[in-house]
Amino acid sequence: MPTDPTDQGEASDEAGDTLTPRQRRFVAEYLTDLNATQAAIRAGYSADTANREGSRLLSNVVIHAAIRSAEGERLGRAAVAADDIVRELVRIARADVRRIFDGTSLLPPCEWDDDTAAAVQSLKVTTRRLGEGEVEHVAEVRLWPKGPALEALAKRAWPERRGRPVRFEMPEITKPADVVVALGRIAAAVSAGTLTPEEGQAVASIVETHRRAIETEDLARRIAELEVERGTEGRR
Repeated sequence: MPTDPTDQGEASDEAGDTLTPRQRRFVAEYLTDLNATQAAIRAGYSADTANREGSRLLSNVVIHAAIRSAEGERLGRAAVAADDIVRELVRIARADVRRIFDGTSLLPPCEWDDDTAAAVQSLKVTTRRLGEGEVEHVAEVRLWPKGPALEALAKRAWPERRGRPVRFEMPEITKPADVVVALGRIAAAVSAGTLTPEEGQAVASIVETHRRAIETEDLARRIAELEVERGTEGRR
């Protein structure tokens, strides 16, 4: 079987605990899109053998460990970034304009605490001359709006589940009496937070539709039985 000539000299390194420059490049490229074949091509392997080489490289325990380590570092950085975002949103949500004033005077920005300074969107100072030797400074302070910050925090605390599958225990509904049990389960799930009120209402609507279908089928069955019974009596 033909081999990629660029692989020469790497076999002994793959057996050890270090990566060759091209293997390190493969790890870096793989992390961009998690596509082993494309990562192998970008790392310099032949396009004709990239599919096979990608699988071979991923099966290498040293390369696999390097990928796992890099992914762990990436998750760590993402967690730090997420914490920073939440911290800034909290600063905006808890901002109190009174903190930038000392009585009736605006404090110099250098005296604002970090949380308050982060919540300020803009500061505009206008200087006006009132007369000979008299100057008036008018400051316009604008804070970042609280509404979007609170909404963003709420979504992080209670993520939207729209479009995601919802799972909770439901009884089998084969007769109208089972609907009562099902609705009770739905109410309990909403109370426990497993379902949102909107989700509970949607599921209850499905259960109600199923109940009507069962009752319609039951009514049709009873009518058919009555017709059979009447036909039997007519022949007597």
